[in-house]
Order: sequence, then C-alpha cells, then structure tokens
Amino acid sequence: MDCDQRGLESSLTKLEVPLFIIHGKHDPLIPSWVAQEHHRLQPRSRLVILDGSHFFPFGFGTRENFAIAYQEMSRFLAAADRGAASRLYGQRNETGRKNLRAVWNGGPSLRGYKPWWLVGLAGMALGFFTPRSGGVLAGLAGALLFIDFLTGLGGVILGGLIKRGDSRTRFHKAAAVVLFGILGTIPGALLLPVL
Repeated sequence: MDCDQRGLESSLTKLEVPLFIIHGKHDPLIPSWVAQEHHRLQPRSRLVILDGSHFFPFGFGTRENFAIAYQEMSRFLAAADRGAASRLYGQRNETGRKNLRAVWNGGPSLRGYKPWWLVGLAGMALGFFTPRSGGVLAGLAGALLFIDFLTGLGGVILGGLIKRGDSRTRFHKAAAVVLFGILGTIPGALLLPVL
C-alpha cells in the first residue's frame, strides 16, 4: 500500500473532507505524478509539489522546502478549522514543471500506469531476441519511471529462458539478464534527479 497507490482511487473519489497533499518531485518511493493524479481525482484538495524528495522533513534537501511545507500546511489547517479550506483548493508547484509525467518540461506524458501484461509481453519479446540489451533497456526504463522495473525485467528473463539454442544454463541466462538490468538502472538513477 505504501508504494502501490492504485487502491486509494475509490477512497479519494468518495472523500468529503478537505484534503492536503504534499509531495516531493524527486520522491524515490512514489513518483510525483501520482500526487497530481490524486489531486485530479479529488478536486477538493490542495496540492503542494516541492523541488525535493520524500525525506525533506528529516533535513534532506533545502530548508526552504520545510518552510514552504510548514507555511502551506498551517494555512490549510487553519482554513479548514474555519470551514474556508475551499479558498485554498488548487496547486502550488515549486518545480516549474506542469506535467510531472513528462521527462522534460513540455514533453509528452511518458510516465504513468502501463498494463503489467503489456510491459511483461514487451519484455518477453526483447528477452527472446536480445536478452542482454533487453535487460539494460528494462533497467533504464524502470529507473526513469517509464515502466515497473521488476515487471519489465521479469518479462525479459522469461523471454530469454524461452529462447532455445544457447549452451548456457537457464540460471546463467537469468543471472546475465538481471546483471545487465541492474547496470541499466545506473544511468537512469543518475539522470532522474536532473529530469
């Protein structure tokens, strides 16, 4: 439940109390576009997107993020106590990026939900024809939050195991795909804070 937010959809659409959502653009656990989706599902909410990570309350990042979060939360709670939270509904985005599903500002919405079976099938096709390159691609796409990393890598492993004619054992094939998949996450993890 902490990382799979899909179960919240029905609760968010039925919620009748004011909702305050605060999220960091560089959250390593839940992508920031998920907070935008929650705000879309519950328009009676205040969304604050900080240019930081999930861990800003613990002193990671700038002090400015903490000050913004404190100010916004205090204003929202005070307005909710007075029954005037509706005046604060809307969004404050400190990142300068309107569409957080895009990889670059003004780009297409590449991030977001993709059916697990489609990611798995694409991974299997890559694994059948080019297992090592497929592992690298699954790692890179997973690190950039385009797809679910484990689903993509699992598909590549299955595709590689289905392919016949290789003298290596199945364990060696799977281990090679996992190794290349992990190697593919390194450039993606380095690029993610920049994007």
